[in-house]
Amino acid sequence: MYLGWLIGATVLLIVIYCFTIYTRTVVMCKKSGNRKGFQKTSLVLTVRNQEEIIEGLIREIFAYGYLIPLEVMVFDFGSVDRTGLILERLARDYPGLRFFACCGEENGIRKRVMDLCQSDVIYCFDLTSSVNYSLIIKAVESILGGTKMSLYRTTVLRKNKTQGRCTVPRNVLKLK
Repeated sequence: MYLGWLIGATVLLIVIYCFTIYTRTVVMCKKSGNRKGFQKTSLVLTVRNQEEIIEGLIREIFAYGYLIPLEVMVFDFGSVDRTGLILERLARDYPGLRFFACCGEENGIRKRVMDLCQSDVIYCFDLTSSVNYSLIIKAVESILGGTKMSLYRTTVLRKNKTQGRCTVPRNVLKLK
């Protein structure tokens, strides 16, 4: 008697969970204006000597974006701390994370990003100097949540060279 009740309760909880996930996905698709589902979101981080925050930031990004197709590329510009080692380890844990050691050369990165990223809109974060961790997290949550309200240290690249509703003209890089 109790076994039947336990199985019924478990099935009901699974149905409620699936309905909740489905509803969240539909709401987020409507927020982002995409009726066919989520497009892949590309986040590009350029970093230098960020060992204190990089692991937490990457884990937050993937924890928040678990329902959204996400690609994250990190370019390390000559860190002398353990940033590179941390990123290599995280790249093994998260298949959506790609890590590139650039040894300080910033020339040609924009072209490389445009060639590597699969989405039409790419959000680039400059973390090569001291940063406010909580503001970076809020900007990432804003982008992944579909509101795009706070774009702290964010540059938006567009493959079709147009501007969208979430940016102001001074934040959009003109591609040549």
